[in-house]
Amino acid sequence: MFYESSHRIDESLEDLRAAFGDGRPAVLARELTKLFETVLDGTWRTCTRG
Repeated sequence: MFYESSHRIDESLEDLRAAFGDGRPAVLARELTKLFETVLDGTWRTCTRG
């Protein structure tokens, strides 16, 4: 589990994608336990903008 600020998330996700590979399973979540909770699951390729 990693926590990252919103202004560094894109760079951090690209670093993780490069380290773990495109096909590795991933889950990204934000605003947990809040009204606008968002959860994305799939692979690093499908969860990032790359």
